[in-house]
Amino acid sequence: MIEIPSRIEGRHYNLYELEKHLKPLGYVIGGNWDYDHGSFDYKIDDENGYQFLRVPFQAVDGQLDSRGCTVSIGRPFLLSHQYEDGLDDEIDS
Repeated sequence: MIEIPSRIEGRHYNLYELEKHLKPLGYVIGGNWDYDHGSFDYKIDDENGYQFLRVPFQAVDGQLDSRGCTVSIGRPFLLSHQYEDGLDDEIDS
């Protein structure tokens, strides 16, 4: 994980409006969201693993599944996972 200092940190946005702008660019809401926090993920690469730009957010007014929810943006970071070839190649099923 590599943190990326950004001017968007701490800014507040309406979640619905933010989604309308980010989803057409390829961002998705990550599967680890909860009612008070979540993240937007942008897949950078998925060859031999995956790399994402993750933009975390925290609810400051309402819950993420409610109308009019306002969120505060956290510090973005790069998330990377590399697959190790050969680890499970000889496993019997």
